[in-house]
Amino acid sequence: MVRFWKSIVLLMCLIMLEVSFAYAQGGLEDSLFYDKSWAVIIGINHYQDSSLNLSYAVNDAKAVEARFRQMGFEIISLLDEKATRENILQLLTWDLPQNIGANDRLVVFYAGHGATGELPNGDEVGFLVPYDARKNFDIIGTTIRVSDLISFVQQTNFISVDDIRDITDTAPAKHVLYILDACNSGFFDPAVYRFRSSRRQGGSEQRLGASESGRGLVVGNGNAIPSVSAGSASSLTEEQRLTSHSTVQVLTAGLSGEMVSEKAGHGIFTSQLLRALDGKADLNGNCVIRASELATYLKEIVPLAALKATGSSQTPLFNRVSGEGEMIFIPPICTPLKPEDMKPPVVDEAWTKTAAYTGKKAGGYKQPSQIAVGPANNLYVLDSKRNKILKFDAQGNYVSDAVFHSGLDDSWKPYSMAIKSNGDLWVFYAPPENEAGKIIVYNPDGTPGESWAGPGAIDSCSFGDYLFPAKALIELDRDDNLFLLDQQYEKMVKCDRDGEFIAQWGDTREFARFTDPQGLAVDSFGYVYVANTGGHGIQKFLDEEWIKTRWLQLKGKKELYFNSPHGLAVDNRLFVYVADTENHRIKKYTSGGEKLLAYWGKKKAKKGKKPGEFNKPLDVAVSWDGRQVYVADTGNKRIQRFLLQ
Repeated sequence: MVRFWKSIVLLMCLIMLEVSFAYAQGGLEDSLFYDKSWAVIIGINHYQDSSLNLSYAVNDAKAVEARFRQMGFEIISLLDEKATRENILQLLTWDLPQNIGANDRLVVFYAGHGATGELPNGDEVGFLVPYDARKNFDIIGTTIRVSDLISFVQQTNFISVDDIRDITDTAPAKHVLYILDACNSGFFDPAVYRFRSSRRQGGSEQRLGASESGRGLVVGNGNAIPSVSAGSASSLTEEQRLTSHSTVQVLTAGLSGEMVSEKAGHGIFTSQLLRALDGKADLNGNCVIRASELATYLKEIVPLAALKATGSSQTPLFNRVSGEGEMIFIPPICTPLKPEDMKPPVVDEAWTKTAAYTGKKAGGYKQPSQIAVGPANNLYVLDSKRNKILKFDAQGNYVSDAVFHSGLDDSWKPYSMAIKSNGDLWVFYAPPENEAGKIIVYNPDGTPGESWAGPGAIDSCSFGDYLFPAKALIELDRDDNLFLLDQQYEKMVKCDRDGEFIAQWGDTREFARFTDPQGLAVDSFGYVYVANTGGHGIQKFLDEEWIKTRWLQLKGKKELYFNSPHGLAVDNRLFVYVADTENHRIKKYTSGGEKLLAYWGKKKAKKGKKPGEFNKPLDVAVSWDGRQVYVADTGNKRIQRFLLQ
């Protein structure tokens, strides 16, 4: 089993390496295939009948919304009390079709309850359960007897397969993809779909089956999809030929009758879906993810993840309901490089007049060694000589340093920081001699916060099995897993958000080992970047697996060389920023070091004092919206801010 898991991880690493190379070469634009992209996001935690309440469906919906928004989709979301049967059907069958064009694509994502019913003749029919569902019997995890479909829907307010078919028939989009993260969501099998769409309950209304629906030929207002003639086919890519035909496709979290699994604040299916859309599902490395590739990846990885996390079975289902086309996605890392991506950012002149620039109103910086930026662009500066953490707002105004009291005596020193997705600040404190370090969590206002250890200090993973070292860098990923870079023993430790130990690594191979590591960052895929300071290079990992990159592990002053790199940051487009400390400059790369996009500082790797120049910068950070770059210009005792062009 261990060997199998390592093989899977290695395969994914190789896939991502191929994607990164394609990205460095340019990539594709969605406009080659679609006029406009739409995503309807539905998530329900809190139902009108509180006995149906869920914990993480809205988390999933918001995460998917953010991902599709990043990919350029127009978003319409219905969460909790807004996700009524009437609102969902009004949006999908009336409001949205008036705006969607014949060359558009539509994704409908649903996270909430699903249910399966059994008709008198033994056939199954599936339902989505909206906010205002009425429940007079046990519907979760069981099959419901449905004597009459029409009256059942009227009594329960459920959304049936027939309703879904109505949506498909009225939406004029060229491509429609339903993604359903719900228990029993496997009911949306084309066999079930064809049965229900071929005749209404009671046989009073005849309708075309999915294979006869004509969506492969006509969409929307009746405009025909252009066919590909023999003479023109050779001039189109395979993706263009596929996307020239219409289609309706369905991807579900599990088979009919399966309960979907949750862990670490998300459904396991949605968690893997996000990574798949980020590029992991690009199985041939061509920077195009087909819906079928998405399904192939998820059908491989979700059962393994569910089994590992909860011991349960969960197998995603994918099918084409109609048409011969295929919806495609361009991963964010594959969007073409733009001229502005190749330019260094410009100095934020207004920032040089703020308190955050030199820490003047907070008593002035002595050694600003580490910085962190919160979701609201509030800035935290760790001054390692003053043993203080200073907080500034998004405009650079001084907020406070007095609120960050550790509850420890003065022999404990703040050493490193990380920001959680909710804005909490995690601080690692270096101990007095012969003790283990501790992490203390603070709310965004500086008051004590909570973690898996409760309101007090954290000093281990797995509830005591692993004691923290005396010195460590910390980072939190998108799912709030903790990464701790143990500088004492030069190894990495990963714990989940519940404090359970996940992995530990520190390879003894010369090209993958840590040597005096002084920088740590985690990207949105969960890939880990380490500034291998003593080795004058950057390392990249996916948990225990070392990822081959294009960064040179060589000391020098030339553009592609490093001299004691320290701080690292990765922005929302997966550009990597490195504080090349002893070369007194900041460098910006693609995600695998394939291309040096820009660097800035004084010429010839010399230190300088003017705005935009550096003297031994120790850290770099990027705002959550990816628009600003912050630099701890340690030797000049200031924090500089730059605006990306």
